[in-house]
Amino acid sequence: MAKNKSKLSRRQQNYKAAYIFAVIFTVITAFAIIPLIWTIAMTLRIKKTYLTNDDSSHIVLGICSLFFLSLISGIIILCSEASSTKIED
Repeated sequence: MAKNKSKLSRRQQNYKAAYIFAVIFTVITAFAIIPLIWTIAMTLRIKKTYLTNDDSSHIVLGICSLFFLSLISGIIILCSEASSTKIED
């Protein structure tokens, strides 16, 4: 049986983990309207980055995730940015 699953890059794996934590935090904060607006927007941006394999810098997304979304998601995004810039150099 041939495996048709494509391998995800390390960066995509990090963004997938960040997306999962962002969804969990969005569900937890669903009772408040104003935080929900921020969390939905950032969660969708993380998902878009994960699905399109966007190679542009997302440091601002990581910092906003730290403050408004989830500490874990923000750290994962920032670590992913640090590892991707290290590989390019």
